[in-house]
Amino acid sequence: MAHVRLAPEDRKQQLLESALILLREDGYKHVTRIGVAAMTGTTEALVNRYFGSRDGMRAEVVEEAARRDDRKALAQVVAAGYELTGLPDDVHRSVVNMARKLAA
Repeated sequence: MAHVRLAPEDRKQQLLESALILLREDGYKHVTRIGVAAMTGTTEALVNRYFGSRDGMRAEVVEEAARRDDRKALAQVVAAGYELTGLPDDVHRSVVNMARKLAA
């Protein structure tokens, strides 16, 4: 498979999409630079270049999930034991209820 060069904003979006998939399907602790790199056919160094660190990547993917109102992704964060702040009350309740189901 030939390497495909993407514009920087397209590459970052691709990396974020992959991180969201990992978050939604496998949980917060599985959102790793290695996992994202493997899904996108890139390297851990490239992921670091766009996000700076694992924590930076995780922070951006949580922000993206909140922007999209992706409650399953947000529920994975809560199920992993992290508190989410700044969500509307109805969204927070929904996310907490989903997290309980995911944790069960």
